[in-house]
Amino acid sequence: MELTEKQKEIARLLYQGPRTREEIEGELGPVGKEIDEMVRLRLVYHSKGKYFLSPRIKAAVENRSFEVEGIGVRMIVEAQGIDKKAVEKALEDIKKKLEGEEGVVVHFSRISEVKEYQGTYSGYVEADIEVTDLPTLVRVVFFYGPSVVEVERPEKLTVDLADLQEAVLTVAEFVQGYVALITNLMTEKEIREFNRQVLERIGKG
Repeated sequence: MELTEKQKEIARLLYQGPRTREEIEGELGPVGKEIDEMVRLRLVYHSKGKYFLSPRIKAAVENRSFEVEGIGVRMIVEAQGIDKKAVEKALEDIKKKLEGEEGVVVHFSRISEVKEYQGTYSGYVEADIEVTDLPTLVRVVFFYGPSVVEVERPEKLTVDLADLQEAVLTVAEFVQGYVALITNLMTEKEIREFNRQVLERIGKG
């Protein structure tokens, strides 16, 4: 993703060290929209009243490219139900939420026609997106549950330990939430049988 000229100026300034918004605007003038977008894309972090550059954009400043390569993904998110208008609204909500998702740039998105089959309506949102890092990709996939997801770029990806740790914790958090939801819907007998089957599979592995 390419930064605007104002965002490049912000990056150069923050490369020298953390700044408050007042300090940044004292040197560069109003930066509201530009720096808010950088925070949303996780290129800049805001903590205790100050703004910090992420390690990824620091590298872009050092090599003067100001091009921050993300992870390019194509995905399809489906929705279905017995009420056509409810399905259409669900698809619109998915598209709108995805376009405002933290750490995500939507390059293209469209809503398919909602079709009926045997009393059930279904449709999908197709999107080409760019996520800033692996933890964001994991979070998006778990949250939206796409039926199709294709990682298109880059061919190789270097992941630092902090990003890997965050991605693993995200997976664990979602899995724990799903397990809690499922077990709340199961009877005690069903839970015991489920646990028995899991232990058997572990033993065979």
